[in-house]
Amino acid sequence: MYICQELFDKKKHLPASFVKKILEEAAPLFLSLSNVIAVNRQQEYVTQSQFSGRVTVIGDLHGHFRDLAYLLSPDGPIGFPNHNNQIIVNGDMVDRGDMSVEIILILSLISLMVPGSVHMLKGNHEAAPHLTTSFGFDDEVKLKYPGDLKMKQLFRQLFQALPIAAVVDDSVFVVHGGLGRLTKTIADINKVPSRSNLKSMLHELVWNGKKSCYCSITQLNQGYSLTYYFFNTDPGEDNGMNPHIRGEAFGPDITAAFLALNHLQLVVRSHMYYHEGYKKHHNELCWTVFSAANYCSCTGNKGAVLQFDQATSCVPSIVQFDAVHYPMPGLNKRSYDCLLNFG
Repeated sequence: MYICQELFDKKKHLPASFVKKILEEAAPLFLSLSNVIAVNRQQEYVTQSQFSGRVTVIGDLHGHFRDLAYLLSPDGPIGFPNHNNQIIVNGDMVDRGDMSVEIILILSLISLMVPGSVHMLKGNHEAAPHLTTSFGFDDEVKLKYPGDLKMKQLFRQLFQALPIAAVVDDSVFVVHGGLGRLTKTIADINKVPSRSNLKSMLHELVWNGKKSCYCSITQLNQGYSLTYYFFNTDPGEDNGMNPHIRGEAFGPDITAAFLALNHLQLVVRSHMYYHEGYKKHHNELCWTVFSAANYCSCTGNKGAVLQFDQATSCVPSIVQFDAVHYPMPGLNKRSYDCLLNFG
């Protein structure tokens, strides 16, 4: 990570051949996983009812590589990932910040070096090519690897391969966006045949809705309109699905019903900026975590991560942090462009 930062500050980048090798090896690894991955602390039991190890959920990073470097540093609140110190990166790793490429490369490399320690999930910015075109990632790739037409294609293939959601210790459902009227069981999500089909349940989970979405049983089985809300909804105060400024909002009853049906206790999602870096919704059955501190270098917000480290509880610990502009001694100060687009 320090090498990436130092190269960036010197306006240099990792060699293209090395980058392509990482992307080409990581994409098949991610594609081999189920749509909903199981992330468990109970690899070693302390007692029959207690878990060892820790799982940390990192929310939107949006190119804030310095924050990620701080989080995973020896003195940071997470430390380097391993089997007893796993991380879930809950989508929207790219766009708006200036080091999205390095975030993807570092996380993919750790996934290859220490399998099972880093779990990268798809966000709406990884799921929708028009977003990476509009909000900076495609331009960043072109700037860092000019004239290399294959590089963008390899990043896109990796994004399409990313899983949709995770379940921690059979208790906590982690997804980028939220839930919706079509979101039923974990088995339904795992039946979706194409992770890159944004007309499917993927949109529920990763984006959560610009428009209402209905489907037939046949379409449901084909993956159409089933995952729409996973990418594209936000928590709302009223029951049911209701329109709001960003599309649709899912109510407390939607959360409670999903948890009861799947025998789960908590939903953790991201996708929304909050000044404190997190927020609790729906009688604390749904939590939002956002990890890009001082978002777009102009908001002054704290970043946060959620850590599941208590032996018997699925209630996470909240770790907040301020923006880290100088994660390493000796690095020159540089400023970000202030990007005022949110969502």
